[in-house]
Amino acid sequence: GAAPGEFAQIIKRYAVEGSNQIKILVSGVVSFKEYGRVSGVQFDLKELSQIVQMAGDHGLKVMAHASSDEAVRLCIKAGVHSVEHGFFVSENSLQAMAEKGVAWVPTVVPVAVQNQGRPDGSYIKDRLVIEQTYRRQLRMIRCAQQLGVTIGVGTDAGAAGVQHGAGFWQEMQLFREAGLTTEEILTAATRNA
Repeated sequence: GAAPGEFAQIIKRYAVEGSNQIKILVSGVVSFKEYGRVSGVQFDLKELSQIVQMAGDHGLKVMAHASSDEAVRLCIKAGVHSVEHGFFVSENSLQAMAEKGVAWVPTVVPVAVQNQGRPDGSYIKDRLVIEQTYRRQLRMIRCAQQLGVTIGVGTDAGAAGVQHGAGFWQEMQLFREAGLTTEEILTAATRNA
């Protein structure tokens, strides 16, 4: 990992170049073979808090790629501005996000499309694990909406199976499946995003 001085230089460079935010990888990716498994957390609270503080000193917001409830809780404590992905987030963490104004971009489509078969009819991943993972994410989106979490539409366009444009539409359809109203979906896709 980088030392605090290196992070400070990187963050300053982004600010000088006109960036509005930085995105950090707090945790790894979701397993498509073992339900609930996410690769480990990359920072401790002190390191992540320092990054958020340094970014704030330069007027930058911090977006955090984080899945697992552990990673999301760490992000909330460190003061990040938004959590991207957030697979396996708990209701308690969503409540804390609502209270602290941490936005959530759940990105369901990159997982949901993994259950689409290949041209030869075969599947690479465990279909049940993928189904359970994205269905849980849909339930948590509805919960987040009810708790007052600011939700934005994002897609990870360019990820395996997620096409630019079409992925955005698919994500909005998944929000509909989660039980959000048309107005809630449009707000997530425009103002909140």
